[in-house]
Amino acid sequence: MSVLLFILLEVVFAPLQTIGSLIYALRVRFVNMPRGISGTAYEPYMTRLMLHHTGRRSDEAAEKIALHLPALPPLVLRLLMDTLVLAVKWSLAPGSRIAIDYLSRELVFGRRPFVVMGNYAKYAMKAFYNESWLFGISTAAPAREPAREFIESRGLELQRFEAFAGEAGRGTPLGGLIVAGVPENRSQ
Repeated sequence: MSVLLFILLEVVFAPLQTIGSLIYALRVRFVNMPRGISGTAYEPYMTRLMLHHTGRRSDEAAEKIALHLPALPPLVLRLLMDTLVLAVKWSLAPGSRIAIDYLSRELVFGRRPFVVMGNYAKYAMKAFYNESWLFGISTAAPAREPAREFIESRGLELQRFEAFAGEAGRGTPLGGLIVAGVPENRSQ
């Protein structure tokens, strides 16, 4: 029931979160990037901040740093973080899973069968963000194994795996989706 309530609250808060995401993305693109500040560095930081705000991890340093980052004015923090915190608090959802989307290592590094597309995407990423792709999980058959190894190396267990274009099909998928969770014996 708490998960259903969380989903309903997120649907209600979606317009506010969309506005916050747009402001955040525009500030990363037009304020941070001209100053040479990495846009991708915000991703793990925002995760730390969300875990802190939802009470899953105490991180006072992340809270203090947020006030000095150009892409995170108070309005963005209110629209993104406070709506999430309210949804978590009101629904009492425990949160024991994480969904991860990823690109194929073969695509990211321009390897077969993605030599042309991978190199084009790499140059486009460099031109637009002035940053390079550095991470991908191999999707060469069997695509499930590298994903499972990546998740298990971080102390989680693979609960669901979906490769873009199917794992059993011909060719190498462009990427995939993973649902990882806390193993049953570590959930306490």
